[in-house]
Amino acid sequence: MQSRRAVQIPEYMLDKFTQGDLARKFVEKWHLNVAERDSLEMGSLAGTLIVVEICALLEKHGWYPIDWRPDHGFDGGLIERFENGHCQVHWKVEVGVQRFALQEIKAFDSTSDAIRDYALRFFGPDFDGIVIDWMRMR
Repeated sequence: MQSRRAVQIPEYMLDKFTQGDLARKFVEKWHLNVAERDSLEMGSLAGTLIVVEICALLEKHGWYPIDWRPDHGFDGGLIERFENGHCQVHWKVEVGVQRFALQEIKAFDSTSDAIRDYALRFFGPDFDGIVIDWMRMR
């Protein structure tokens, strides 16, 4: 039986990633590499940081994910932010091979409410093996 060794992070890489940097990369790429995962405080990503980073993207681009639009084929959710801060979240599901149907559109009076609803549903308690702590405040 092979033994598993813990991954050794070189000294120069320690403290390289802030928790905000990790949350930003996670909401943009939906993935963190091994060194980044090892840098997570308490082994999880604070859900509040996910909300903050998605909010920044929405304020800049008006959409999250930034390259998706309602007429595109996708399985999941898409947040659309309006100038007044109100949002709509478009949810689609795959109904056949590369065929997608609108499941629902939810309206929100605030950007933060839309993001929380979206993130809890889309990312859940863990995503790609990354635990998301929705109770931890940062």
